[in-house]
Amino acid sequence: ILFENLSRTAKWSFVEDTTDLYAGNQVDLKQIYEKLMVILNGWRFEYHDVIVPYLAAYIMALPIMRAVGNVNIHMLTGDSNSGKTSFSEQLLGGTRMTSPQKVPPVLEAALPMSDASDAAMYQNFYGSSLLFVLDEAEVSRGHNTKKDQRTKELIRYLYSMPMGGVSIHRGGATRDAKVSYQIRMPVMMAAINIPADTTFLSRTLVIYTKKDSNHEDLVAYIDRHFSFEQMEDLRRGITTGLLAHIPDIMERRRSLRDRL
Repeated sequence: ILFENLSRTAKWSFVEDTTDLYAGNQVDLKQIYEKLMVILNGWRFEYHDVIVPYLAAYIMALPIMRAVGNVNIHMLTGDSNSGKTSFSEQLLGGTRMTSPQKVPPVLEAALPMSDASDAAMYQNFYGSSLLFVLDEAEVSRGHNTKKDQRTKELIRYLYSMPMGGVSIHRGGATRDAKVSYQIRMPVMMAAINIPADTTFLSRTLVIYTKKDSNHEDLVAYIDRHFSFEQMEDLRRGITTGLLAHIPDIMERRRSLRDRL
């Protein structure tokens, strides 16, 4: 499930055989965590001292999140030009590759989409473990545009995402003829105006970006700390670093649930 192709012609990961997987045993997890902390400090978040270490751990966990049975939903929000798109679509979503003027990505296991429909979501993420990055997940105030309707439909599907995933049935005149899609993947949505749906928000972690006009440009900031080769090594380490620890993580999760 983890090392699948995005399509029949384009793979998303450098992993090609078990040698690449075994290399994950040599990954220094503490070093990756510390590097992510440096990168994330290029942004400004509300509750910055809490959110930055949380996001560093979250990014490291993304490649194995589905494998251990839990996924989560985040809503990124803040004023215009506060770093939402550079964080969600570029740092996490990986849309940089065609332009040197954007933030370099730290994740391989992600697929960004803008203005997506529910059909685009379940067709692209059927059986997938990739992070679903949805930028511009806006819900307008006092209007009910087609975009609002699409966003609300997407949100409705995400209600049950953390608790076992969602089954969607489409097409066919009879139940047997319908096509079923099972989706369960981590989600990062970004918007200035976040949904007011209390049920959705009760199952979502909202992260607030803060505008800082005096802060260094994000591209220059990351380039100052990391070379292209170092960022590439970091992506590889994030992809494979926790794979060998999945059994231990699952046992820790079971123990935590028993205590709770």
